[in-house]
Amino acid sequence: MMSLRRLKGRPRGRKCGILTVVLRHRTKKQIIVAIVFFGFWGGLTTLIVWALKPPPAAPTPTPRPVIALEAKGAVILRLPNGRADLVGRILNKNASAGSGDIRYAFVLRTGSDVVRTIQGRSYILPGREKVVVALDQDIPPEIQTAELTVEQPQWTFVSPGFMPPSIVLVDQTRRELPGPPPIFEVKGLLANQSDVDYTRAEVVTLGRDAGGEVVGVSQSFVGSLLARERREFTAQWPSRPNRPVVNIDVLSDVNVFRADAVQQRQGDLQLRDIPRPQGSPAR
Repeated sequence: MMSLRRLKGRPRGRKCGILTVVLRHRTKKQIIVAIVFFGFWGGLTTLIVWALKPPPAAPTPTPRPVIALEAKGAVILRLPNGRADLVGRILNKNASAGSGDIRYAFVLRTGSDVVRTIQGRSYILPGREKVVVALDQDIPPEIQTAELTVEQPQWTFVSPGFMPPSIVLVDQTRRELPGPPPIFEVKGLLANQSDVDYTRAEVVTLGRDAGGEVVGVSQSFVGSLLARERREFTAQWPSRPNRPVVNIDVLSDVNVFRADAVQQRQGDLQLRDIPRPQGSPAR
């Protein structure tokens, strides 16, 4: 009886052992499958989130220090036709920064009341003074004073090797033309001493009396001024017999911030070191 029971119990033990091994193998397989499954989807989800995440914002560059533009006053020049010219000066003390777009305004007053504002736009080179004008304006005689204001521009910093245009007056003649009204005329010769060909140069001519006060103004332009070339210009304004012209100022400049300021020579790709923004603009 004992042997029979033993014989009947042995197969049952082997079956249990085999079942245990099978279950263990199946459990390990399921664990591996689960690890692979969740690892794949976890990695895919992480990749998608990383791809959709916006890039970090670039650090804001520190603005360079600049000196504010200075408006140096304004003058009203009455004309024989009852109209008037306005003349003002803007000073840029920054040796390495200029602007191709400065906005200014002549503010006309009677007493403390603002009667009219005449706005204008121009440019200014590094370290330069800019004469701005508003010619042949309808300004009533009761307006006796004008003030020049200027907005602070978007600055362009130039590279250390920047060379501004060098356009100088090499000769001039002056004369009075009979009227009415009599006209004061200046004819001059400008020389481009730069090694650069310019598409257009601005010419502002000022006449000053014995006290240094502005008594006449003219604005004109000279086109296609080549390197080492000389070009003539003419300036005129109504003569003032009671305030004769003693000295003449001829101011010529080029807006080098314009893309078309320099004429390209065939085969010459580096005509000059034009202004290039460096760092963030300052306001």
